[in-house]
Amino acid sequence: MEIEQVIKLIKVVNELSMDDFQMQDKDFQLHITRNQSAQKSSQCSLETTTDYFDVDAKQMGTEAKTQSCSRQVIHSPMVGCFYTAPGRDEAPFVQIGDDFKEGQILGNIEAMKMMNELSSECKGKVVDILAQDGQLVEYGQPLFAIEV
Repeated sequence: MEIEQVIKLIKVVNELSMDDFQMQDKDFQLHITRNQSAQKSSQCSLETTTDYFDVDAKQMGTEAKTQSCSRQVIHSPMVGCFYTAPGRDEAPFVQIGDDFKEGQILGNIEAMKMMNELSSECKGKVVDILAQDGQLVEYGQPLFAIEV
């Protein structure tokens, strides 16, 4: 199974709010467990879980290999409308696969006619954008999957 397919499965598990997912296909076994311990912050900043998902992938028929993803999820710090770009006809702040540095703007959330910048707390790489441009998001909703 390709890594892109694993990432898509992780996204589906996240969207469906599944706590546990298992799959076996010929010589490949995948077990995804949703991490329930999220670090909360009272500041209006990005929140991340300690791990995006714990992924245990084992090759069947050979010596078992355990692989753990070092990914994090950036959650929405507020309710509002999520935007991936500073303006309608402008380039997005980041795209999937982009590297970013600490303090870089990843997106905006419009709340009460005010734009609130979502800036990163660390450097990393964007693995997936979990919310669509212009989508209404809730407090704590996953917005970005990143690799640190």
